[in-house]
Amino acid sequence: MSRRPAAVRIDDLAAPRYSEEVRTILDFMEEAGSQLTLDAAELMTAARAETGLEDFGADDFVERLGVLCEAMRREGGFNGAGIMQQHVFIVGLLKNRLLIEDLIGRHPDILDEQIVAPIIVCGLPRTGTTHLHNLMSADPSLRSLPYWESLEPVLPANEIPAPGAADPRVERTEMALSFLNTALPYFNRMHEMTVEHTHEEIQLLAIDFSTIVAISHRSDGRILAHSVNFDERVDQSLSEFVDGAFASLRAGRRAHWPDYIAGVLWVLREHGVPIDNGFSLTIAGDVPLGAGLSSSASVEVATATAIVGLLGVSIPGPRLARLCQR
Repeated sequence: MSRRPAAVRIDDLAAPRYSEEVRTILDFMEEAGSQLTLDAAELMTAARAETGLEDFGADDFVERLGVLCEAMRREGGFNGAGIMQQHVFIVGLLKNRLLIEDLIGRHPDILDEQIVAPIIVCGLPRTGTTHLHNLMSADPSLRSLPYWESLEPVLPANEIPAPGAADPRVERTEMALSFLNTALPYFNRMHEMTVEHTHEEIQLLAIDFSTIVAISHRSDGRILAHSVNFDERVDQSLSEFVDGAFASLRAGRRAHWPDYIAGVLWVLREHGVPIDNGFSLTIAGDVPLGAGLSSSASVEVATATAIVGLLGVSIPGPRLARLCQR
């Protein structure tokens, strides 16, 4: 049985004392950071230059990135080292976005992969969700996310190792953790960080592109639909909802977000899916609306996937996508 580590008193929080090795690194970061600017366009240019890629996918994130960068400049109070740290972090997220878009563009069949029975841990902060997540990930039959993969989910094509060779992402993570452990020697007392430790999806969420549908059963034959993006709500009987949408579209009204849901409900019912009891659903997404980036298709497929999943109906992904095209 291992002994508990000796107690530590930290008395340099106001003015940290660093080793000569760490001080040298921080001085370098201070100098390098003084040459950088936390600007959205500059960060995106750097990510493109480092990957040789151009397509970030949906560009709605650019406005949010601009707001974040302005807040960092005006309110962050970063010194040069802090600027460099944030520059590296954000460029890394942008590179991941470029690499993911490139990978899916070359292998669109990835989107047809089925994720069977995912386990999602939900809870308020400081209620033990991380401990539960770590405990469940110890099951060798489950696939969990290692820390190194959360930082770089896609390896650039020119870095793919030969069979049996080491993944360079692991080495990069080891180097980063080595500096962390040297600069903050007591950090592991609070939160141990290792290359392979099970990580949550914080870095993946920061890449920020998705369409999400939350859905639940109803028993009154009504559709209660809420769009987060439009801050609009619809509450109608199933027949009013579907028939009304089709009547309005035939009369020449331009399609709006409830119409895509109505179309999905109609086509699924035509396909024999039992939807007569109704649903409550909330839709939120990051795909720009009306920008030629298939935001309507993402709503349709996400809605259809949520409905068939809720009802336990098995329709292969490619087939479901084709149904939504009707």
